[in-house]
Amino acid sequence: MQNLKYLKYILLIPLVIMVIYFTVSLFAISSLNTDIKNVKKISFNEQIPSKNANQSNAPEINKPQEISSSFNYKLIGYLAGSTDSSIILKKGSNEFLVRVGEEIDSYILETVTKDEVVFSLQGKLYKIENNVGKNK
Repeated sequence: MQNLKYLKYILLIPLVIMVIYFTVSLFAISSLNTDIKNVKKISFNEQIPSKNANQSNAPEINKPQEISSSFNYKLIGYLAGSTDSSIILKKGSNEFLVRVGEEIDSYILETVTKDEVVFSLQGKLYKIENNVGKNK
């Protein structure tokens, strides 16, 4: 019985020492004076330029053209939403999910509608006619 009492103290004393150490460390860290200078309010409207503003400056220059023959993907599915749009492309036996803003073979997906899908490549816009779910 006496051995059990000594075993309890042997296990309890290191535990109490660790609790005291971490408590003192916590108070020491919280008492440090972190000096944050020049906190500036961030306006998201300033940071992210609107796509509509860029397109309204030169609407005739960036009219979508038919996509070139080097784009060997077939459009097999799409999701055209107001906040999140994506398409499913097929090349051979592989299928690819591409969301707006993502890139596939250097083409960046810009917009998805029920009638067309618009990509950009080196500042030029290219479109694919969306025939998914339509009788040809």
